[in-house]
Amino acid sequence: MTVLTPGSGAVLQSSQKQRGVLLMLNLAQLQNLIKRDPAAYKEEFLMQKRNFDSELEIFKLKPGKQSDRFLELVTFMSHVSACYAEECSQLPLSLLQLLESQASVLHPDVREKLFQSLVLMRNKLLIDPLLVIKLSFRLLAVNDKALRSALSDYIINDIKFINQKKQNDRLNRSIQAFLFTIVSEDIAVTAAKSVHILADLYRRKVWTDARTVNVLGSACLSPLSRVMVAAVKFFLGIESRIQEDDEEDKAAAGSVEINYHEHSKKTRKRQRSVQKQEQKNSKLRRGLEKLEEGQGHGAKPLFPAIQLLHDPQHLAEQLFVRLRQAGQRFEVKVLVMDLVSRLVGCHRLQLTGFHSFLQRYLTAHQREVTQVLACLIQACHELVPPDDLLPVVRAVSANFITERCSNEELAVGLHSLREVFMRVPALLREPDMADLVQDLALYGRKTHKSVMAAARGLVNLVRDLHPTLLKKADRGRHHDPHCLPAAYGQLPVADGVDGAELLEAFERGDIALDQHGEVLWGPGKHGEEMDMEEMEEEGEGEGEGEDWEEASDDEEE
Repeated sequence: MTVLTPGSGAVLQSSQKQRGVLLMLNLAQLQNLIKRDPAAYKEEFLMQKRNFDSELEIFKLKPGKQSDRFLELVTFMSHVSACYAEECSQLPLSLLQLLESQASVLHPDVREKLFQSLVLMRNKLLIDPLLVIKLSFRLLAVNDKALRSALSDYIINDIKFINQKKQNDRLNRSIQAFLFTIVSEDIAVTAAKSVHILADLYRRKVWTDARTVNVLGSACLSPLSRVMVAAVKFFLGIESRIQEDDEEDKAAAGSVEINYHEHSKKTRKRQRSVQKQEQKNSKLRRGLEKLEEGQGHGAKPLFPAIQLLHDPQHLAEQLFVRLRQAGQRFEVKVLVMDLVSRLVGCHRLQLTGFHSFLQRYLTAHQREVTQVLACLIQACHELVPPDDLLPVVRAVSANFITERCSNEELAVGLHSLREVFMRVPALLREPDMADLVQDLALYGRKTHKSVMAAARGLVNLVRDLHPTLLKKADRGRHHDPHCLPAAYGQLPVADGVDGAELLEAFERGDIALDQHGEVLWGPGKHGEEMDMEEMEEEGEGEGEGEDWEEASDDEEE
């Protein structure tokens, strides 16, 4: 039994005051106690909140100065804000406004701590994620490399988390609309970083819709060269990067490193361990194959990014205007050439003057000439007028396929012309094309293997499309002398539906289908023909070795 002395009440009050002072000074301990029992320590929290409000007003007077006490209070308030949601309803907005207005003058440590506190409160659903993501994109303009890296990681991971279970179209649309304005701004760092973030989200298959692709397409027309190059590289190499990521994921998920004990003693226990690891590997591979088969039926198809553009003709025209302007590095011009040629070839566009523009770079001594030739081939399709390509073909033959050229140049030129003829067969109907083709066919007698193979490939193509252009010795035995490539603008007209005769025969009962869906001929017309053939074969077999007499008219009567 405790006996209270006259001074015991004062001692108890003093101990409570000491405890309050200690908790005031030790914020980490108070934070731990509040998380365990928020109601019991609400008074201490309110006292710390008043301290935070006063420290915040003092800090706003000199935002460039570092304040350790203010940072401690910010950390404390962000951790316990979920316990007192009503009292801390304005805390996220106050920190967001401070970062938005004073980000450029804040100390790097203060900036980092404030942003971490906002992310913590966003994870506790105390602030709208759209506000934090918009602030993150604005903070990319701050000259702080570490902060930019942290902001990029946060944006990518947060958007990936938002769309993890299902696509949040409302939030995605708001972010993409905001990104369109960011990319159109004149701040190079922010726009370039935004393009990299969008490309990374597409590569990770988080945002693969047409809106994302068209925002990147608008970035290709940015007046800032850094932004334009980043967007152009996205369209040129995103599919290969996605394929590489898929292969790495398959290799990581479908194999376990096996210790074969190559440099240790071979024992039965180690042999059993190796066998178990191999069995585990095979089981993982079988599971991965089943998963891929299951995803192949219901998975959402991932189209190439260049096919999702809404107005490829406008994009190609504007890029071609930029390409013809002076003042750009040659490496940037090659990138733009590549994208324009892919747009023309993929969407079958008409871009007047593009092929003649490429002609000026088609010389053997030109830097990156093979890439320029690849651009020429990509930009060829059936709807390109042969009159536009004929000067280019003559330039290739004059600069790459002559006796003064090396074997490598000859092979490159012959391969290039073969690809152009394959994509635009109407070129072979142009006048004086017979002389050019016959001259090119003579290089099939070269002793160099690559030149001979390239020339023979060209001859085989012309033999299939327009054999009369070749000399009689090069046409082959079984060529069709009446074979001609389709004229420019001529399209084959279908007079029926392929396979319609099978449907009619099935409706008449001439054919039937087995349980596997294969066609079985029934007792109709085709069945009678087969029966007649079988009867003829049987008659031939029975007639072997027997003498047949011709019946006279009298005997028939």
